[in-house]
Amino acid sequence: MFDDPFKDFEKLRKEIDAVFDRLTSNSFNFPDIKHYLNDIEDKEKEIVITVNLPCVDRKDIDLIITENFVEVKARRKSEVEIKKKGFYKQEKSCSGIHKLIPLPSNIDINRVQAEFKNDVLTIRIPKKTAKVEQKKAKKLVVRPI
Repeated sequence: MFDDPFKDFEKLRKEIDAVFDRLTSNSFNFPDIKHYLNDIEDKEKEIVITVNLPCVDRKDIDLIITENFVEVKARRKSEVEIKKKGFYKQEKSCSGIHKLIPLPSNIDINRVQAEFKNDVLTIRIPKKTAKVEQKKAKKLVVRPI
């Protein structure tokens, strides 16, 4: 006589699961998401964020920090060209990552440092020691090591 009130919620959950399954599968030629995992370490005097960025050049990394989050954008390009007698092959690909990493409120964005070495981006964000005037946002240059 009455429909199950949770039937629509179950249908919605299945549809959302299907969308995430499609997005994380390689059928769309997206890079495997595990390559871009990050670690966030809350130390006594700083927050340390590491992001794996395999096959990315330092110049292809954009890093923006605000009082609330760190935004990491990176892209990687690859080209393969094979020329042999009677055979020619050329492949080009491009993929990217865009991460927003939330931050605690007790950080000092004026003294943030970022390094990129061996395909790993390391961001060091000092914690506030006293009342420090904060900028609204800051774009960082990733320095070579």
